[in-house]
Amino acid sequence: RPGRARGRLRAMPESELHPGRATSEGTLRFASRFPGLPGNFRKPDRLTLSSLGLGTKPGAPGGVDDLLYRSAVPRLLEGGVNVFDTSISYRHMTSERALGRALRRAFAEKIAAREEVFVISKCGYLSVDAESVIEGRRYLITTYVDTGIVDPNDVVNGVHVLRPAFVADQI
Repeated sequence: RPGRARGRLRAMPESELHPGRATSEGTLRFASRFPGLPGNFRKPDRLTLSSLGLGTKPGAPGGVDDLLYRSAVPRLLEGGVNVFDTSISYRHMTSERALGRALRRAFAEKIAAREEVFVISKCGYLSVDAESVIEGRRYLITTYVDTGIVDPNDVVNGVHVLRPAFVADQI
């Protein structure tokens, strides 16, 4: 995850980050490439979004499920899908990483541009990092409690935190 250099955690390399966001011009440009898909796109606000999207929750962390997500993303973009849903809590952070890698490759291969793609990611859930060498409970304490990002009194049902410091860290 970007900016996670605290403790024994490894920060995401700059080469893996892809700045930008979906724009009204970009998503409209994406939709205009699919005139044969009437009714596929909606404009609930300023963005033109596909009616279907890819959710990245199911599956096991890493391995074959990462490969499946990474191979599906370019095919979906080529088929008129520009909405992707992920979360830090999906597959212990590996869904965000797999989706990010797939999109970065699709952008490099000119399948789509960053401003054409809408990515939904959620926060508020404590989640262990499947790629960490630290045991799950110790990871959560070292990453969030020891750093002051999470006060244990702010944790609801053992997994939910909406403390501003935690939300800012997740973003």
